[in-house]
Amino acid sequence: HVILLHTMADEPPPPPSPNLECPLQIIKLVEGEETVEGDEKEKNYSFTLEEENLDLIMRKIPDGMKVSVISVVGNFRTGKSFLLTFMLRFLRNRGCEGDDWQTAEGECLLEGNQNAGIGGNGEGGAHHSFEWRGGHERMTTGIWMYSEPFIHESDDNRHLDVLGALHPRV
Repeated sequence: HVILLHTMADEPPPPPSPNLECPLQIIKLVEGEETVEGDEKEKNYSFTLEEENLDLIMRKIPDGMKVSVISVVGNFRTGKSFLLTFMLRFLRNRGCEGDDWQTAEGECLLEGNQNAGIGGNGEGGAHHSFEWRGGHERMTTGIWMYSEPFIHESDDNRHLDVLGALHPRV
């Protein structure tokens, strides 16, 4: 199973149907008040676990299944969401010959592209992907996971649960 983790816009969409394939927020970043010490201002942050979303994902992983974690980490506005969307395209099209998976869903990677007006959470787009866009303003905060796992069968015929994760810098 593959579950991808990511961060999304400041106001998350309403909880999805359990059958909808989309990113789900599992850790929410909560911005607090600013404190001032001398000449320095400091913003306070806290984190909230979105237990319902995490439980929805974890229920899809059979007991005893081995899980591998793929983590994408990087600075602000460095393409983490784009990379996860590209990884999703690969995972959805693993049965393609050679490099055909790259164009199986179109010549351009548009899924999740907010510049093209294609949403990542199922609103307006054919594929449910992590939202990304060009520019300088942040798209995502917190930690998100993709709702559907992808099963990978290893060379020794044991099934592995592959968990794709993004831990973006907040």
